[in-house]
Amino acid sequence: APSGVTVDLDRGIVKVPASVKSGTIQLCAQTLFVSRTFEIKIVPAKASAVTIYKYSKSGSGAYPTVTMNKGAVTAVTMCSMNTMNDSNNEAYIMLYGTAGNGANLAWTCSNTSLLNIYPDPDGSVYVYATGKAGTATLTCTAQDGSNKKATCKVTVVNPVSSIFVQSKSPSFRLQDDLHLAGIGKTASNTVVFGNTYGVPTNKKVSWSFSVYQEVWNDFTGDSIASRTNITSQAKDNGWVKISSNGALTVDKKIQSKFNSFVTANNKYLVIYVNATSQDGTNVTGTARYVVTPLTQKLTTTLSKNTVELKVNNRYTSCYVYNDLGGYYGDYTVTSSNPDIASAAIGSYYIDGIALQIISGRKTGTAKITIKANDGSNKSVTITVKVTK
Repeated sequence: APSGVTVDLDRGIVKVPASVKSGTIQLCAQTLFVSRTFEIKIVPAKASAVTIYKYSKSGSGAYPTVTMNKGAVTAVTMCSMNTMNDSNNEAYIMLYGTAGNGANLAWTCSNTSLLNIYPDPDGSVYVYATGKAGTATLTCTAQDGSNKKATCKVTVVNPVSSIFVQSKSPSFRLQDDLHLAGIGKTASNTVVFGNTYGVPTNKKVSWSFSVYQEVWNDFTGDSIASRTNITSQAKDNGWVKISSNGALTVDKKIQSKFNSFVTANNKYLVIYVNATSQDGTNVTGTARYVVTPLTQKLTTTLSKNTVELKVNNRYTSCYVYNDLGGYYGDYTVTSSNPDIASAAIGSYYIDGIALQIISGRKTGTAKITIKANDGSNKSVTITVKVTK
């Protein structure tokens, strides 16, 4: 008998340990007159079940993830490619299979254009995504003739690579990443996803905000000297709210406190609106808003808001006053006919702007409109008459 096999002659019991996979046992039974030899062949027991039971990953990100049922892996979600951000998500996973009788295992994939698999003799398999999103099924089959197998569904997703928050509010002083949030008004925000890893499979985002009292080194907000976080105060008092679809509202309740936060000393109340991916990558995009009171009226220093100029690049200056009570406003200047006359903001002041009006190459009449960008829709129009 092979090593490890034991025979209880008194009771006629033969014990074969699991480590013995094959061999022959010879038994001899005899009486005083007759003897007979019996031969018992040892064959491997067929597997009662196959289990995909263990996985490993080295990345610290959300992917890959596994679904377990009674200790067995039944599903995997992984990235189509490794992400290069701090999340360190991986397009790779290692799985293990086992059969109850220790039989050899074979791994197959239903979609080899989606996954590359590299089985090892120990029953493990290395699974790599090929860079595309989709689904495939991995099958682990016992090679003992039992046809026992286990399957695992693999879902490959394109992760979020970057998020850009776009605002429909006017830009603040032509700064693309800085917008105006009028007190009592609502600003809409939408997201645009980067496609470094392809079109993201999961485009859901969560919205949040933070509020700061900031001191700027200039009028553009590009250089921040200092800032104080007042987010908790803004939330507790209901001054600022954001909806599940990214709509930002600055409540009128903040009006009574506004002047205590903002002064003429380059100090501003700034809201940071954040959109964070919900696919596990935690990628965040941000838009900045400057809180502004609403303009009630704009006036100019021109008599009857009318000015006359000679043709060809003659210019004059005027002043446009606001009623914001010592707060620097923001404005859009347009001309009904730039060939006749146009205008540009020369300087910002605590109570308004200096406006330069320039005649064009044609004679005639043009309307220069100065509109407040705070959502109030307040404006003032200057009539420019250009003659030879």
